[in-house]
Amino acid sequence: MEVLTVVLLVGLGIILLLLEFFVVPGITIFGFAGFAAVIGGIYFAFDYFGQMGGMYAILGSSLAIGIMLYLAFKAKTWDKAMLKTDISGKVDSIDPNEVKQGDTGKTVSRLAPIGKIIINEKYYEGKSIDSFIDHGVDIEVVKVEMTQIIVKPKK
Repeated sequence: MEVLTVVLLVGLGIILLLLEFFVVPGITIFGFAGFAAVIGGIYFAFDYFGQMGGMYAILGSSLAIGIMLYLAFKAKTWDKAMLKTDISGKVDSIDPNEVKQGDTGKTVSRLAPIGKIIINEKYYEGKSIDSFIDHGVDIEVVKVEMTQIIVKPKK
């Protein structure tokens, strides 16, 4: 019965650690419970079987955890779980001939601090220079960067 207790505790601990690594990543209750179960199994092995039995439990647990880590860190282990698609999208750059400093437009959505604006009858993403700008407010272009138009409310 004592052998079964030790084997079940260590086995349960290893299963919980596997769940921690593969199913519920992060530091969760599964990791703590798995670690505690392995330590508990080793403690009971020392208690029931003495020093030699405890050493065998440590050796067996270490080998099992080592094999688990080896399999987890093999290069092909993660191929089934990883996303392998490439991102084909890109950020549109703003043509400096279309929008210039000093151009005026209107906010289409609230700029808090980023939102939609319309300048020269074309929609862009605009960024407020200092504060929030409500919907429908006339704006003036302060600066044009590669992917951003910085605006302020028109006075």
